[in-house]
Amino acid sequence: MRIPSTIDTLPLACVLGDLDLVRPLGLAAVPCAVITRPGSPAAFNRFARRVLYWEDFETAGGKLVERLIEFAEAQPERPVLFFENDAQLLLFSRNRDKLAPWFHLPLAAPG
Repeated sequence: MRIPSTIDTLPLACVLGDLDLVRPLGLAAVPCAVITRPGSPAAFNRFARRVLYWEDFETAGGKLVERLIEFAEAQPERPVLFFENDAQLLLFSRNRDKLAPWFHLPLAAPG
């Protein structure tokens, strides 16, 4: 019988970012799903357990939110959403109500 490790019990980090964000999470034994452009080095990182390819982060916001929710629905536990730029922050802040049931969001409370 296999004894579960800590990495098996942690929620998945859903990372919209590059190696600068994926690598520290992986080194901290946080399991990562990487959402990145095709061909990005982050997709081939040893810490990426899952890779979802997304071509255009800036103009396809609503579709990206829908795709992230579909991904989160299939997870046994709510993933933690990590992002690294202001456009993503704005997108997730504006869609907080849609994402909150499916993700742990590192966003300040509105108001």
